[in-house]
Amino acid sequence: ALKHDLEKWNKAEDLFKTGATKLEDGNSKSAKAKGIEAEMLYRSAELKGIQTKYLQTAWSLIRKADEAGGAKHAPVTLKKACDLADKSALLLTKHRYVTTEAALLAKQAEYNASHALYLAQVISDSIKTNKPPENILLEAEAPIDKIAKSLELEAKFDKGREIPTQQIVEVTTELIRKNKELELANQNKGVVIAELQARLGETDSMNKKLAAQAKKQRLRKQKLVRISKSFTKQEGSVLMKGDDVIIRLYGLNFPQGQATIQPQFFSLLTRVKRVFDKFEGCRVIIEGHTDSLGGNDVNQKLSNARAEAVMQYFLADGVISSKRIKSVGYGESSPVASNKTAVGREKNRRIDVIIKPVKQ
Repeated sequence: ALKHDLEKWNKAEDLFKTGATKLEDGNSKSAKAKGIEAEMLYRSAELKGIQTKYLQTAWSLIRKADEAGGAKHAPVTLKKACDLADKSALLLTKHRYVTTEAALLAKQAEYNASHALYLAQVISDSIKTNKPPENILLEAEAPIDKIAKSLELEAKFDKGREIPTQQIVEVTTELIRKNKELELANQNKGVVIAELQARLGETDSMNKKLAAQAKKQRLRKQKLVRISKSFTKQEGSVLMKGDDVIIRLYGLNFPQGQATIQPQFFSLLTRVKRVFDKFEGCRVIIEGHTDSLGGNDVNQKLSNARAEAVMQYFLADGVISSKRIKSVGYGESSPVASNKTAVGREKNRRIDVIIKPVKQ
């Protein structure tokens, strides 16, 4: 507030001091009036500071885009940036301490303003240099053609850019699918078979030991498959990291900025509790994670609170003792996907339940 609205801050300070003097003089009615007026100015200055924190970059880019001719050359994109910035400012006006959604809108406003600035500059340069429309279209086709060649496709633009773009999307989607299948196949194979083959020439006792290890790994993987069937893809996934089993709960959602578990998720957490029974004597760690929006301190506190809430849910009915379970928040420090996209941020907002089996 001191930095971004010094005028209102100073007025509030003067009113506050005047009110204090009135109170000392015994004029409590006048002191109270001055206090109310000062409070309104303090809050107004605070709001300006909060809005500037999240929207300063967007506002600056919008101004630059406008100065570069955005209103003339990129009006749709510039208006979208302005609308997003206005919506973010309005959200902060209504809920100045709940900033997640407002921060996301501010980032979207920044992108659209930057895009409008780029479009305005390109279009303005094209007009100044009198660049032929054909050259502009050919330049737009060049990146698509480059991507197509890297995928061993022949891009044809005689019917526009949509057809080659769709071909690229289809080929890329198929490559991603095959890559995921390959990763899954490699994960299922594991390293036990390779170890057994490397030790075929060792003593019979060593071979028996390896066979026992292979059986143990196989049983663990079978157990993992059975556990995985307890959850839908939307609810979460089950992973293995060494001896640990990780239940990654994408589907456990909390109200914005809160750590209250809503009733519709009780069934999901009940199924998680049943998994504990499959690992007698296991230790459990509840990890809370957030996306990168909202600030480090806020995200750290929120992840701590959410992990604690889940732990308390498990402790409530005595399914596990407090000596075998703990909670920890990691804030935004351990993402599993990119925070630059909405899909990635959704994956990063999660609870991980780490089950550490008793080593035998």
